[in-house]
Amino acid sequence: MGSPLGVLFANFYMGVVEEKVFSRIRRPDIYVRYLDDTFIMAPSTQDFETFRRTFEECSCLRFTVEHSKDGRLPFLDVLISPNTTGFDTSVYIKPTNLGLCLNGDSECPTRYKASTIKFYVHRALSHCSSWTATHQELDRVAQVLVNNGYSNRQVSREIKLAMDTWYMGEQPSVITTNTINLYYKGFMHRDYQKDEKAMRDIIKSHVSPVDKNTEVKLTIYYQTNKTRSLIMRNNSAPPTQDILKQTNVVYSYLCPVPGWTSHYIGMTTMRLSKRLSSHVQQGAIKAHALRVHNKNIKREEIMKNTEIIGRAPDSRRLRILEALLIQRETPPRKCSSSPPVEGTTQGKITQPTMTPPTRTTQQIKI
Repeated sequence: MGSPLGVLFANFYMGVVEEKVFSRIRRPDIYVRYLDDTFIMAPSTQDFETFRRTFEECSCLRFTVEHSKDGRLPFLDVLISPNTTGFDTSVYIKPTNLGLCLNGDSECPTRYKASTIKFYVHRALSHCSSWTATHQELDRVAQVLVNNGYSNRQVSREIKLAMDTWYMGEQPSVITTNTINLYYKGFMHRDYQKDEKAMRDIIKSHVSPVDKNTEVKLTIYYQTNKTRSLIMRNNSAPPTQDILKQTNVVYSYLCPVPGWTSHYIGMTTMRLSKRLSSHVQQGAIKAHALRVHNKNIKREEIMKNTEIIGRAPDSRRLRILEALLIQRETPPRKCSSSPPVEGTTQGKITQPTMTPPTRTTQQIKI
């Protein structure tokens, strides 16, 4: 569950089960399956139980059963009702459905809100077998959308556009030989349209495919900030949770050797504990310990002398924050009262990432 391949694996498994079942019993006149949800029409209750029992014998699954009521049976989000010549279909709404959807007043791109309306309209047109059922569903959809903050004008406009497209059919699109897809992930804010325009202008001005038949397509999508990042905390003290489990942080390592005040500033998008473990194998911290102190650094020693000095929600801002914090600690100078170490020169930190600390309580926000 939750894996992108879950649907594929489930479909493969059910396909194997079907081959075993239909080699033993006759396939029903109506048999429709979506993953493990199956819609069938059996001549009698006994035939139906034989069908269900065979499926369970040929698999490790246990099937629940739902019989039709007054000849009507929901299958997924479609309500199927018999008529004199076949079946009528309409949109099925569960009794537990609260009528909630993406709010019309939410802070997100306008096209996301338009897509929400188009989804409801398209579902009504594709699921309903009669215009009477379609109009009833569109009336219900319009009320749901208005209840969720959409204006009557916006809902009516999108319904009209969808209906016009449905009547006229799909318009043929211009097909290009090749398409170069560029993807950009941003964080949602009120002036997102200005950022989108700037990005498209940059692509248009500076990107030109060699092949004239090739089209550059920029797709911009958004990741919303978590709710906890939008809440102002009254307690300004650092969080009490284990800092080694945190991600997207800028950290500072202070050399623990008495008399040395050199330190290392770095950033990581992975768990801090994993990043610090890599310092044991390579990097400026290990090189400083070997060159200056003639010793191998231990993981416990690095973790004990590391603290988080900044946070940012994404890698781009994290790199900027790291650069600002490093710049605040420069220029590097000789370590004060540095004791001599046998086999090394007394010294000066030559690694550009090892700089003396100027500890303050000031936090830099990006």
